[in-house]
Amino acid sequence: MSSENAYPKLPILQGTGNFREWLRAVQGAAQLGGFAAPLFDPMKNVASVTTGLTEDAADQREMKARGLITRTISPHIATELEGAKLPPIPAPPGSTTAASTTPRDVVSAADQLEWLKLEYEKIDTVSVIFEWQKLISTRLVNDGTLEAQLDKLWEIRARSLGTRGHLPGRQMVGLC
Repeated sequence: MSSENAYPKLPILQGTGNFREWLRAVQGAAQLGGFAAPLFDPMKNVASVTTGLTEDAADQREMKARGLITRTISPHIATELEGAKLPPIPAPPGSTTAASTTPRDVVSAADQLEWLKLEYEKIDTVSVIFEWQKLISTRLVNDGTLEAQLDKLWEIRARSLGTRGHLPGRQMVGLC
């Protein structure tokens, strides 16, 4: 299998509306490819005797993780990411050292993912309203695709629940 087609079905991050779906897909692809550590547990991607990684192996995992992010974000998000800055790291509670006030550069895959989470994980009110409208205005048509239509409804319901909405299953059945 060529590296170009290794993950052909990954969604492209467009904004807050598909962030959760994108994050799940990226996490799965990174785990499948064996390079999830640079994204989700950067301390395990350090070259040392303890982790068993060579410097070259750690660098390759980092490059694969960054490539996965770059390949799965839209061009306008990629442009924003190029000049992105992360907020300063606050001083730990009870620490006598002053917190840094300088924004941090986005240099690693973990930094990229952190910035994307800060920017796109939040759900805006308009997206929630649009999802709710899709859910309540759905008409099921018995044209042989009923199962696909119901699957789409359950997907919308799951996204709505992900935004802290609440729709019990019995009410969902009433909508159908």
